Amino acid sequence: MLDIAKINPVLTSDSDVANYSFIEDGGVTYLVCNTIVGDDAYKDDVVITAGEYLNGYDLSAWVNKKLVIDGKHITGGVSGLTAGTSTLKIGTGGKLAAGAPSAGEIGFKVTDKCTLTEAAVKAMIIIGA
Repeated sequence: MLDIAKINPVLTSDSDVANYSFIEDGGVTYLVCNTIVGDDAYKDDVVITAGEYLNGYDLSAWVNKKLVIDGKHITGGVSGLTAGTSTLKIGTGGKLAAGAPSAGEIGFKVTDKCTLTEAAVKAMIIIGA
């Protein structure tokens, strides 16, 4: 998927952003995925301070591709989600939330349950109808 990625390397936020969270800017939905180095590279929940540059991956380039998403990135975790029927939308605080995305918005359809560093799901990126 990195071959087709559209990255905005000059994306910034007015507030702190957790790495691997989802943000919207100018009508575009991004996955924040900064490369963390040094002592912070071994931490789970790295927060990028307000005003620093974010590597924002435009999710519209990955429609119909799958991401593996840990439960900690989904409000309420993965226990209430069902493979094949549950959908996720961008919620508050950069996390995903159960529910269908609005028309034209980026969302996710849960296709499988799995384990990454904890209980996780595989979800296909979709555009709400």
